[in-house]
Amino acid sequence: MLFSNEQVVGFINNNFEPAWESVRPVPIVRIDFGNGTVVTRTLNGNIATSVCTRDGLVLDVLPGIYQPDAYLEQLDQFRLLARYANKAMKLGVPVAKAGAQQQAASVEKPKTPEERRAEVIKSYHETQVKALVDQGVAAKFVVNAGLSKAVIEDPIKLVLSVPPDTRNAAPVPKHVAKKDDKTPLEKPDDVAGWKTLAEDTQLNETVRRKLIHEMLAKEGLVKPEKLTKAIYKDVLHADLDDPYLGLGESLFASYPFAKEDKKH
Repeated sequence: MLFSNEQVVGFINNNFEPAWESVRPVPIVRIDFGNGTVVTRTLNGNIATSVCTRDGLVLDVLPGIYQPDAYLEQLDQFRLLARYANKAMKLGVPVAKAGAQQQAASVEKPKTPEERRAEVIKSYHETQVKALVDQGVAAKFVVNAGLSKAVIEDPIKLVLSVPPDTRNAAPVPKHVAKKDDKTPLEKPDDVAGWKTLAEDTQLNETVRRKLIHEMLAKEGLVKPEKLTKAIYKDVLHADLDDPYLGLGESLFASYPFAKEDKKH
């Protein structure tokens, strides 16, 4: 549903170099009814969307499935985050410090572009954790459009914009489906599915994103493979090293031959 959305596909293709990686084989369920009738289905998996630097380091991650409009909103934030990181690599000059008697000036060793980028990205994740803890919503990148120097300096700022009347209320992201949602829902299953997707989107943007920001603030800029297992296990609760993907207890709890089957 998400990646068949034309707006989502168009935005990704126009702003990123997309790549897909399967992190484990797709689980397949077969039910044999014993009369020659067999039903085969694949189980729905989960996804994590990462935005990386040109040298393949993770800047940020979206955990799980989103509503299309919310996903587009976050992809646009990823686009600005990449610009924010690139800008950090271009800034910074040596700082001269006067001596005690001002007889000589020492110059701090300038940070490398990579060090400056790592520093601002760490600060970005720490800011997001604080925003989610204090306000229940994440900070947003904004561009100072309309200012003459914006064309030259490309000033992207990270700001926290939360209406005062929502600060003491339960956080409900603006992209969660409302009663007047225009999405066509023709069947009861459609209604249930869309409600579940809205709930997943809210969970992603609050609880799961906080965990992601905490993880990335600690790990720094690293390759995706260093984060994959931790994200799926600790954030999405789908342990990639568990052959039953967390379903073992449900599958074997009341099954009389569970011990025998596990041996095979």
